[in-house]
Amino acid sequence: MIQTKLKSNKNFNIIKQHLFFLAKIEIKRIYSLLIKKISRMQILKEQILF
Repeated sequence: MIQTKLKSNKNFNIIKQHLFFLAKIEIKRIYSLLIKKISRMQILKEQILF
């Protein structure tokens, strides 16, 4: 009983780490997209101003 509990707990930790890793990649991707959009808007704004 305790053996299987430990094993499933270990698997759960592995899955949790994997999900965290995927989430970090996704956040980085979204963040870089946002930065690209903001810099593009910044360029447009400067073109309108000058």
